[in-house]
Amino acid sequence: MYRIFLLPFAFSLVACGGGSSGGDNKPPTPSTTSSPTTISSSSSSLNAVKSTDVKEITSNFGAYAALLNNGNVITWGHVDSGGDSSSISHQLTNVVKVYASEFAFAALKSDGTVVAWGRKDYGGDASLVQAELKEVVSISASTTRFAAIKKDSTAVIWGWYIDSTPTNNNFTNIKEIAFTNDNLIIALKKDDSLQFLQIPQSEVPINEEFTSIIDAEHVVTTYYSFSLIKKDGGIAYSNHDRGDHFLQ
Repeated sequence: MYRIFLLPFAFSLVACGGGSSGGDNKPPTPSTTSSPTTISSSSSSLNAVKSTDVKEITSNFGAYAALLNNGNVITWGHVDSGGDSSSISHQLTNVVKVYASEFAFAALKSDGTVVAWGRKDYGGDASLVQAELKEVVSISASTTRFAAIKKDSTAVIWGWYIDSTPTNNNFTNIKEIAFTNDNLIIALKKDDSLQFLQIPQSEVPINEEFTSIIDAEHVVTTYYSFSLIKKDGGIAYSNHDRGDHFLQ
């Protein structure tokens, strides 16, 4: 659903499609309404961007965010999806990577801080954890949440159903975080063990065999399931919606 376009060659930016889905590349105009075609730029309008300015483009359900080579970010598309970043454009500088949930964006800056915008309940509002978003080295995204891994290997999570810091304080020694879209958060720790968090608590508990795995190497997820690649080459799979699972 979400795409990152790497742009190593010269090109021209042309927006196509319906205006409500990011297909309007008109310059931004002042507006007091939530027009779905509003475009915002941190330094200039989309039409003024040169073909050599853009490093990559990240998209979500209805908007785009272009990371420029100078570290600035411009956006266009549906306002409710983060297509209007005019209110925080002064913060979208020195950005090294942009990540997308279904209706929001999060930008990782060179100083290790994070700027989020878009729909609040999809991770577009990080105000509850903003003080913790320092020394961030990477971000993971699901359709409804973001997770930032910090230099000290702790993790900060915000978005749907994440509303307080105690949840985040439980994540330490983290190497990688993955999400299913059914409210399961999976943390792969540096000792190769796993930590699970279900929000809200699922009726199907995580099988005890998975919580005791100590040789996980990588986690891959779908909407209702996850698979683990183990260091011995084995694969573990669990569908926590149906309760299906296997280990080999």
